[in-house]
Amino acid sequence: MNKAHKNLPKEDHNKDFKRFLGLLGKNKFLTFFIVALSVLGGMVYVYFAQPVYETYSTVEVSNDKLDMNMMMNAKGLSEDATLIDTQVEIIRSRKLIEQAAGKIGYQVRYFELANYKENELYKNNPLSISELKIKKPQVYGTKFIVEIMDDNHYKLYTQTAGILSMVKKNLFSSVGKKSHPIVYSGQHTFSDKIDTPDFSLVIKKKGDFENHKYAFVVTEKDKIINQISRNLSVFPVAKNGSIIKMIYQDNNPYRAKDFLDNLVDIYLNQSVTKKSSQASQALTFVDQQLHEVSKKLQESAIKLENYKEENNLINIGTESDVTLRQLNDYKAQLSDIKIQESAFQSLYEEFKRGNYGAVSSLAKEYPVLGTLLSDFQKAKSDKISLLGTFTEEHPDVEKANEKIEDIKMALESAIESINDTLREKKRSLEDTLYAKETTLLKLPEKERELADLNRKYEVNQKTYQFLLEKQAEMSINKASTVSSNRVLDRAVVENKAVKPNTSMVLGSSALLGLIAALLIILIRDFMDNKIKSRDDLAHISKIPFYGVIPHVKSAEKMFVLEDQQSVASEALRLIRTNLEFTSAEKRGKVIVVSSTVPGEGKTTTATNLAGVFGMSDKKCIVISLDMRRPMLHRVFALTNKVGMSTVLSKNSELKDVIWEHKKIKNLDIVTSGPIPPNPSELMQSGKLEDLIDELRENYDYIIVDAPPMGSITDAIILMKIADISLVVFRSEFSEKDFVKSLEEMIGSYKIENVGLVLNDVKPKNMSQSFFKYSYTYK
Repeated sequence: MNKAHKNLPKEDHNKDFKRFLGLLGKNKFLTFFIVALSVLGGMVYVYFAQPVYETYSTVEVSNDKLDMNMMMNAKGLSEDATLIDTQVEIIRSRKLIEQAAGKIGYQVRYFELANYKENELYKNNPLSISELKIKKPQVYGTKFIVEIMDDNHYKLYTQTAGILSMVKKNLFSSVGKKSHPIVYSGQHTFSDKIDTPDFSLVIKKKGDFENHKYAFVVTEKDKIINQISRNLSVFPVAKNGSIIKMIYQDNNPYRAKDFLDNLVDIYLNQSVTKKSSQASQALTFVDQQLHEVSKKLQESAIKLENYKEENNLINIGTESDVTLRQLNDYKAQLSDIKIQESAFQSLYEEFKRGNYGAVSSLAKEYPVLGTLLSDFQKAKSDKISLLGTFTEEHPDVEKANEKIEDIKMALESAIESINDTLREKKRSLEDTLYAKETTLLKLPEKERELADLNRKYEVNQKTYQFLLEKQAEMSINKASTVSSNRVLDRAVVENKAVKPNTSMVLGSSALLGLIAALLIILIRDFMDNKIKSRDDLAHISKIPFYGVIPHVKSAEKMFVLEDQQSVASEALRLIRTNLEFTSAEKRGKVIVVSSTVPGEGKTTTATNLAGVFGMSDKKCIVISLDMRRPMLHRVFALTNKVGMSTVLSKNSELKDVIWEHKKIKNLDIVTSGPIPPNPSELMQSGKLEDLIDELRENYDYIIVDAPPMGSITDAIILMKIADISLVVFRSEFSEKDFVKSLEEMIGSYKIENVGLVLNDVKPKNMSQSFFKYSYTYK
């Protein structure tokens, strides 16, 4: 028993699923129509939707970009991740996108109007807009139609916006400003200027016209950048890697390729520009120094020459000459040291801000820096390789981090040591110069003055020569500046659109159509209170079900007699079989046939059921106890002057009101008789039970055509004395609430052995298994 209860939920689920499949089968044409309509809508969308094409490009970011390493370490961030993320944001920056878009000409977009759709044009558009001047912001986003009249003339007019477009434009317009649409219409000649209070432009003809209608739209710069940003994806290919991938989507495949190529070129060039800018700053400093030293050199040469002429001096003494030469050498060395110190201080400041690349230019002069920088880059490469396999917490990666930190400390120590050396060398030269100048002061006055002039001239000359060498060196460095990044994959033209995906759209449309159809079917079923099929009864009631009776055109006649091989006749025989297997202790079975309301076919069911019993070897009688709206006598074409009402009122004997069927020998009939004023009182008189007992002695089956349950008293009396009570419901007529009322009545009056029969079921509400069974049986 417990096992049976455990299986109930599963059985209920199976029933619900079968009922759902039944609903789907009965509404298959509606389902097909909705799915077909949805797929048609998907096809329309695919036809009118602007295609979207996708292309990509990849760039390798050089590992020597060490600008931000120290700063990132101070903040506790991953150097490699931060570096690659920085480059990603640079590529996605509005500045680079604006520069790339400017080269493509995104501001004016051209369209070809043909076959009720718009096709965007790019390089193959036969029109061009020049001398464009926007005087009012409402011009942006307005669609202008160019209707070709002949090879030299055209008509220009604005397309009237739809209601939704107007509402959207007004909602998003600036507060306090009213947005009025631009309206224009006029005929013009190609290459003539159009000047209006809203805009001015010139439309030129570039090529032959394949269609007679074209359109163009002018878009604001900010909107263009925002739209491109939404369609542009930039991301590193692998975590902690050095390759960046750029994916861009556009309505035109050629424009997508051109934009991505321009974006890549601008990104590469901006790194070169940055390096060139640094070199230019240093070169500018050297040029300024050269200009000043050149002036000093000329002045010192003139003074020396004039002094010699005025004092008739040609050479100076040996001691003063030696002292002067030494003084000049020290002065030149001091000047070089000062220049080196000034340049080094500038690079040192960049180094302290984390720009390690700034000191890479000193590697040639200080080999120790070159060695450390090389070790630093190798350590970083080793770490990147390890991160491809391990995480940051792995011991090998931690060792690599420690090694990088050690090299950084060594670099900083070496740079500070070089800086200290330069300062010490400068102080030493200044002390030596002071001593030599003191010695020079002891010389004779004229020799001392001549020596001083010679010293200044030679110092300026050596400084000038040094600066010339530096200028040449820096000019070469600037000219040889190239990007340290490189392009791995250039964008290509992809002729296959990624959107709309026809297969996905049509599949999704079919699925949505199916879901919509199922929802409609379920809603209709939920809202429909009519009983239509056996599944409907089984879903709402646990009362035993005895069978269905298909729809019959001549239901007012005994169809089991007229066509014994019909599906309806077979259905009645199936009900008879089910009733025969129902046990009864008494000799004759009393079967009461009733309904919930008039018109459900209880009389038709009772008469034809009696007919199939009479056609067997069982003796059967059908009696009409519906004394309010009697119909049984009409089915058998009998008079109704006497019957059950006269027997119960003791005006007739039972044997005098029994009719024998002319064709069915085992079938007898008792009509209701004249309609009495008190049917319920007659049934409660006590005579009815005696009549039923008498009939049990003479018949195997007593079929009672009872009144509907609307006459509750009559129905309850008859169901109480019945062995089996069949309640007939009519398909597409009876309501589901009737079943609930029946169950409440059964529970209230404790009526037993009640069964259900569904009458007048149309083929669409019948299960196919019933027809297969009937065919096999015949």
